[in-house]
Amino acid sequence: MKQATFTTNIICIYLLLTSNAFSQNYWETIIPEPWTKFVQPNYRFLNQYFDNANNRTGSTPFTGNVVVPPYVIERVEGDDSDAIMMITKISGGFHGGGWIVKVNRRSGYSEQLEVGGGPNTNDNFYGAFYNADIDTLRLPQSIKEIGSLAFENGKVKVLICGSITPPKLSLNAFGDADMHVLIVPTGCMKAYQEAEYWNVFKEIKEGAEKYMYAQLTEKDGAWYQLAEDETATMINSDDAYNLVIPNEVSFNNKYYPVTTLGPASINRYKLKSITLGTNIKHFAPSHIQTSHFRSDSYSWETSKNTVKFQEIHVSPDNSVYSEVNGGLYTKDGTALIYLPYVCENVISGLSSERYYTIPDGVTTIKKNAFPKYFAYNYSRSVNAGIVAIPPSVTRIEEQDVMYGFHFKFTSETPPEIAGFGSSCMSAFYVPEGCLYTYLDKYGSLKVYESSDKPNIIKLYTSDKVLYWNSSEKCYDLNYFVTDQSDVLLPSFASYGLMKGDIKTVGKYGYLKYTNFSLRTSNTLRSLTIPEGVEEIYLEGFNTLQTAILPNTLKVIGPYCFRGSKYLENVEIKGDLEIIHNYAFAECEKMKEIALPAKLTHIGNDAFDGCTALSTIRMEASIPPSIFHSFNDWGEYPNVPYSFVFSYPAKEATLYVPANSKNLYSEYPVWKEFGRIVPVGESDNPDAAGISTINIQEVDDVYYTLDGRKIEGKPTTKGIYVLNGCKVVVK
Repeated sequence: MKQATFTTNIICIYLLLTSNAFSQNYWETIIPEPWTKFVQPNYRFLNQYFDNANNRTGSTPFTGNVVVPPYVIERVEGDDSDAIMMITKISGGFHGGGWIVKVNRRSGYSEQLEVGGGPNTNDNFYGAFYNADIDTLRLPQSIKEIGSLAFENGKVKVLICGSITPPKLSLNAFGDADMHVLIVPTGCMKAYQEAEYWNVFKEIKEGAEKYMYAQLTEKDGAWYQLAEDETATMINSDDAYNLVIPNEVSFNNKYYPVTTLGPASINRYKLKSITLGTNIKHFAPSHIQTSHFRSDSYSWETSKNTVKFQEIHVSPDNSVYSEVNGGLYTKDGTALIYLPYVCENVISGLSSERYYTIPDGVTTIKKNAFPKYFAYNYSRSVNAGIVAIPPSVTRIEEQDVMYGFHFKFTSETPPEIAGFGSSCMSAFYVPEGCLYTYLDKYGSLKVYESSDKPNIIKLYTSDKVLYWNSSEKCYDLNYFVTDQSDVLLPSFASYGLMKGDIKTVGKYGYLKYTNFSLRTSNTLRSLTIPEGVEEIYLEGFNTLQTAILPNTLKVIGPYCFRGSKYLENVEIKGDLEIIHNYAFAECEKMKEIALPAKLTHIGNDAFDGCTALSTIRMEASIPPSIFHSFNDWGEYPNVPYSFVFSYPAKEATLYVPANSKNLYSEYPVWKEFGRIVPVGESDNPDAAGISTINIQEVDDVYYTLDGRKIEGKPTTKGIYVLNGCKVVVK
């Protein structure tokens, strides 16, 4: 007789599970009143009914068939999107909550929910299914724990438990309840039979998955729903911090590719970063819960009332999406899909500025790519960061932005814009002289002019700060992290579609070695500037011993190597045109320096304090002009009180090209050198004229008689100049 009753119940459950009630996107709770008024989509659970104990008096509502959902849909005050909250626990006796209650509250959201709170009698709270008379009870895969006395004085004919791992049972979880048949997932019977306190059932069977509307599985703090087409959808990431969505998840030894993110499935209040797996094909801003800021810190901890979600990463094998510096883009990099809260301190210790640059080459910004931020205390600053929009962007779809992001446009022509919403409080900065052009296009938005150069765009990456010159398609390097003592600076950089050579170093803000820039674990001894770099502006490189500069270098900025008291070897060659003021000042160990033929200007005190400097070799036939400072070198050449070399450096020997001695001897500043020797003459009156040497025995710098420097050793027989003396190479 019992067997017949059981079969009938199973048939009823099967019909129930295959009815239209389960054709919706979300699970529904099939239970009688009063639960239904507390479990409704898009409804906030903490309300006046829920907090009133009188609504929980009377006998238990649990009779007949009861289904506990794996999650419910909630909207937290201050949000404009739903949140999916997993139900993970069946409450035990003496629990003070409602039938579905929040636990572990944090900054206005729940990390988990639990079913709990039986009837309230004489201020005693009973277990969730106290005094129940249930024909069939279905518990989802999300249930991890059942509290003590949860089924006290109750009766359950059939319990269908969907979890592959037996939920933890507290002592007397079933109390004195009358428990009959337990149905568990296929292959899990032994686990339940051996699990503590699960032996109260008269019979245990397999096949629970047959009675579940959808299968759920958990991996690394996230929940996945398995569909009939054998794919998986992530529905909740409530327990994850740095979430990596796998390529696939398993359930009962079967694998399902993860292709989709469910609505509001990313809990951005807790999550810091997310990595999309190879198979993710569907992503939209609606998958991410919006954030909020509130002023009533007495109820929410201010330190936790912030946004943590900062980075989206993408598997390189994903065929739909790509990433740039934490932002999500289409695979071809032409459209921005979503930008999280701009990461603070992208490079640790750099600054507190939040700044993000959309790569040049992006043409479209998709709908709601910028998250919507709220502030219920209007005096509070909500700074999500500055977003630089390059000239390549021609269309911005509708954005429901309120607070947080501010935008810096770099094009003189405003992109087409669908709208930023009537409540948008963001600031829009546009190139100087373009105010009315943007106002005519964007109406009532808060538009301000910016004096920044529109074609120079700042970039933060994980180990560098760069400036992209969108007109010249090249980079300036402003910050660089390394742990090497011998450093070769990079010559090429790539940021999204912005690929180009590094033409300048520190032009838009000195590349510093002291404090926090160019940090090294060992003392920096050697610095090599790569070929292709044309200008360098350095500061604080005090520990250098050797500096190797490229043939392409045209400008050495002011104070570049100042105070590098260990610097002995500097190789300057090629196209150098300008050495700015104090560039090599106080390089106390520098004994000799050769300056190339194209040098035309040297700044004031460029070699001041170089006390060991005894030899200066000038390859320029016309003496370089002396200018006073970095800003006025073209306007004030040859200022009489400007000095390139200080005493005793001025007592060094100045070697100049043949036939240029008179020019240097008469030129301001240069004429102060007491010994000016044209290449081909000796400054030693006792020199014996021409010497004959064996080329194999000498490894030094040679010059022709007309002052041209020889690269390497001479390969042609003849007369050359070596160390100020004529020599014959045979």
